[in-house]
Amino acid sequence: MAKNSVPVSALEDAATVRVALDALGLKVDGKPAAPRTARRKRACLSDVLGLAVEERYFTTPVNPLTTVKWVAPKSAEEVDPDSVANPRQARSLLKGVRKQGPRGAHLEAFHTIAVLFRVYAKVLAQTQERANHRIDAAMREWNEPE
Repeated sequence: MAKNSVPVSALEDAATVRVALDALGLKVDGKPAAPRTARRKRACLSDVLGLAVEERYFTTPVNPLTTVKWVAPKSAEEVDPDSVANPRQARSLLKGVRKQGPRGAHLEAFHTIAVLFRVYAKVLAQTQERANHRIDAAMREWNEPE
């Protein structure tokens, strides 16, 4: 453990804090972790560093996380278009649910809402992507020198 660790005082260096923050966004295998995971881990790190400040492990009584600007990974809960049923598939699936005995009608209503939600989420994601593209273009135009 000592071989892979740095002294707590090393976290007074902004570059070391950035490395730590970036590591919070990764799983052990190096793949990106869920955005909520990164935010939760950052909160835990902040608490630990707050205790280190109280115990005077740093030369200045400031939590090192407050000295570094860092943005948590964005929550991109995208809907995979291939996972959304097309209208023909949706009708076929709901017809099959309806045939599932006495609870079929109840389940059909539930699954209809679930299918509609996924379609709605897909449309919203596409709309958000177009809006973000327009905003980015407007910001680039705004920032161009005359």
